[in-house]
Amino acid sequence: MSRELGEVPFLGSFVGLAAIYALALVVLMLTRLPPASRTHGEGSALPLGKILRQPGFIVAVSAAMVGYGVMNLAMTATPLAMAGRGTTLTTFP
Repeated sequence: MSRELGEVPFLGSFVGLAAIYALALVVLMLTRLPPASRTHGEGSALPLGKILRQPGFIVAVSAAMVGYGVMNLAMTATPLAMAGRGTTLTTFP
């Protein structure tokens, strides 16, 4: 709805997003949360090398890498495919 609000295409969209983000920031700054409760006792921290070798960490990082790669591929390929078929953003309501 706001993409045509400025002379530059999509300038209105980015300004609108900035306003929404600023509003969210104000709401989050004014929100008072109760203090966190401790769920575990004091202990020694694991060294980074030991954390990096844990199978759960490796699976989580691998899944994040694959997900990020697929997202980037889809977000790059979609506008190219639309342009290849002659579809533009002006054809949508």
